[in-house]
Amino acid sequence: MGKNHEKELTGVAQVNSGLNVMVYKNNLTKDGTNFIRVQSKLANVKMVLAQVEEDNPNANLAEIKKSLEIYNNAAIKLLKKGYSVKVLDLGVLKITHHGSIKSKEEAANITDFTAEFDVDKSVLDAVKGLEVDAVLEFDNSAHLTEIADLRRKVSDGKITKGAPMAVYGIKLKVDENADEIYFVPQDENEENLTDKEQWIKLSMGDLFRNKPTELNIIVPQALTAGEKYRLMMRRACIDSNGKKVVISSESDVFEAI
Repeated sequence: MGKNHEKELTGVAQVNSGLNVMVYKNNLTKDGTNFIRVQSKLANVKMVLAQVEEDNPNANLAEIKKSLEIYNNAAIKLLKKGYSVKVLDLGVLKITHHGSIKSKEEAANITDFTAEFDVDKSVLDAVKGLEVDAVLEFDNSAHLTEIADLRRKVSDGKITKGAPMAVYGIKLKVDENADEIYFVPQDENEENLTDKEQWIKLSMGDLFRNKPTELNIIVPQALTAGEKYRLMMRRACIDSNGKKVVISSESDVFEAI
């Protein structure tokens, strides 16, 4: 919790609605090059089923969900037996280990195996076709990378109402005259509710630590326990055409408790 998130972010390429390509200045070279990191939203099971319904209106989603649960349980059992598992036409879930031993006699005591996903060519072909929608200059835009519950001193995707929380990231320092922060309720697919009347705006009086890489705020009591939210920071930025645009930077989904 509270990692060092300070990097020199120079731009972001927005690819469709679920993916951002973050561009950073490479301070290890003097040739002006940049390096990139990819940030994508998670499509959970509900979102996958929603896509199934959109593509197949007559599909029985309850049966499909049950089949997925059965498949998931069977795959876990096979992994526990030491098998790598083919996941439909997406790729192979492989068992691996990255450790080392001093002698072959120690092989019988190896633990801490892990799993990796080796994607199929069809997956690689699908993502290769992604195209950049827009390039935005990020001289002043925030980038939210982690949130934590300061009362419980954990970062576990849950935030306590009425308690302090921390937001970590890049260029977070709030200009009270220009920036706005919202707690945005999520629908069943963990997408932002479009009815902005239901968004809960943070009072700047509840912001008590305001640093470039960390914000500390008091979570509004107005949040509903058990419901899911994203933290959204709205800030004015300049796009590649020199026009002022409002950029929304969002956290991962979290649950109010």
